[in-house]
Amino acid sequence: MSGHVQGVQARVKEVCPRASYVHCRSHNLNLVITQSCKSVNPIRNLFDSVVQLTFFLSASASRKNILEELGEHFDETILEAIVEEDEEDEIEDKSAELLVKSKKKIIQPLSETRWSARVDTLTNLITNYSSIQNAVSKIENKSSGEAKSKAGGHRRLLDDPEFIVALCVTQFVLSYLNCLTKSLQNKDCDMVLAYDDAANTLKTLRQLRTDEHFRKVYKRAQAIAAKQEIPLVPRRRTGRQVHRDNPTVDSAEQLWRTTIYFAFLDHVCTEMERRFPHDQRQMMLGQNLVPSKLANLNDTIQDELLQVYSPDLPDVNTWEQEVTRWKVKFSDIPNAKLPGTLKSSLKQAHQDFYPNIRRIFVLLLTMPVTSVCCERSFSGLRRLKTWERSTMGEERLCGLAMLHTHRDKDVSREDILLRFDRTGHRKIGKLTFD
Repeated sequence: MSGHVQGVQARVKEVCPRASYVHCRSHNLNLVITQSCKSVNPIRNLFDSVVQLTFFLSASASRKNILEELGEHFDETILEAIVEEDEEDEIEDKSAELLVKSKKKIIQPLSETRWSARVDTLTNLITNYSSIQNAVSKIENKSSGEAKSKAGGHRRLLDDPEFIVALCVTQFVLSYLNCLTKSLQNKDCDMVLAYDDAANTLKTLRQLRTDEHFRKVYKRAQAIAAKQEIPLVPRRRTGRQVHRDNPTVDSAEQLWRTTIYFAFLDHVCTEMERRFPHDQRQMMLGQNLVPSKLANLNDTIQDELLQVYSPDLPDVNTWEQEVTRWKVKFSDIPNAKLPGTLKSSLKQAHQDFYPNIRRIFVLLLTMPVTSVCCERSFSGLRRLKTWERSTMGEERLCGLAMLHTHRDKDVSREDILLRFDRTGHRKIGKLTFD
């Protein structure tokens, strides 16, 4: 698809050489999470273990029943310890909000493609940690053979202090990226909003890199460990350790803060900067014409805009006068009421008064933020083209796909009957609508 030699990108540029290739921002965010999780060994081991644990519990109906029977939410004291928030903290704790709203008594298998959605599984694992550990112990006692050995391995995994700390840290960090995921998949999200939301998320993650925020996460791990009577003691360390991080620290809290919390946050921030760069690239120069960003529009950027978009502008000679009138138009409007999106700015740029600015907004709006809509149609096709419908024709399949995609639109029943009547076939029998 994205190949610059024979891919769709190259074929589109053959027809329109000035077309800009834009990578899907949702995929970029998934790559940020994927690379960050693989770069920190405790986080990587956590996801590998959770994949095996969720598959083990969901692979058998009897194991699901055991988990549902023992599925109880945390008691009030433990829940208060987990979601404890500092009143002086200016950053809203998204992870605590997810923990409070979590009501599922079973954990779902991890999503193979949507890495950011894995925070839901980690949240359910934290809130049901006690019941899951009891269920695994009961399965180990009642089973035999391979199931017994696997259950014993999962029980020892749940008793690992490093696993508990890595679980709380990962859920805490990914909860802040979960909001960005939903924002990028919004139908009204444009390129400017995508970069603004990514920049705000990156700024928030940098502010989380403090000892106070880790202490909050560490208290949650202590609450889980105290409930299960597990001492939070790190593994034995030696002077010539190679396969694990071995910093010089004085306590277990300092060890996990350095090797897990700070390391994971640093990798996420680095990947965010690399995959969501907020510099003045050519395709993002037009965002400075949005009324809420006019303060950033100086003479240098204005000249660069003219140089980049001049082949596409309808009237280059009136560019300077048009930009001046555009600034004056919003000079007396408070900042809180200024349009902040491309869609709202396009409504203000009339074709007769601001043709050049309107053309730039139209070009920016043609740049897709994500390919989520296309992938949703693929998922819909998977639900429509089943084994029972293997002989379905192309016309019927296209019609069902259109109905499924645009199910929010009303369909006239009379038009459907008239269309059937025009075909001349009478095989449909009597149609009734309740």
